[in-house]
Amino acid sequence: MRTLELIVEKQDGHLWGRVEGHPGDFMPTGQGKTMEKLCRNVKDSIEDYVAHEGKKDKFWSKISVNEIHFHVQYDLQAFFHIFSFLNLTEVAKIAGINRSLLNQYTAGIKYPSEATAKKIGDAVHQIAREMGQVSIYA
Repeated sequence: MRTLELIVEKQDGHLWGRVEGHPGDFMPTGQGKTMEKLCRNVKDSIEDYVAHEGKKDKFWSKISVNEIHFHVQYDLQAFFHIFSFLNLTEVAKIAGINRSLLNQYTAGIKYPSEATAKKIGDAVHQIAREMGQVSIYA
């Protein structure tokens, strides 16, 4: 299994993704309305590159798209689009930031500093840990 970092952003109603940080000039990209479609399109981009101009690429020619796993890094617009069930008021409260400011981040009106993005990420991870402890009974 080969893990690649996939950076996901939301723009014009679509998710856009790119894989950065590998040798050479090729940067796989893709877009889609869903994460599944986006990931498929990025893999198709890699497959097409390797089948044609990237046949001799020392990095990409060794990768089988069937063995790719993406570690996803989201911008805030994409994250809250995909995980729209999250309550922004609660995320803002846990992160210790203003709710209206979080709205502006999720709408792409403003962009968070690295420190603020970390606070939001930490809040989401805290929620995930708490959710992981939940048991539902009937």
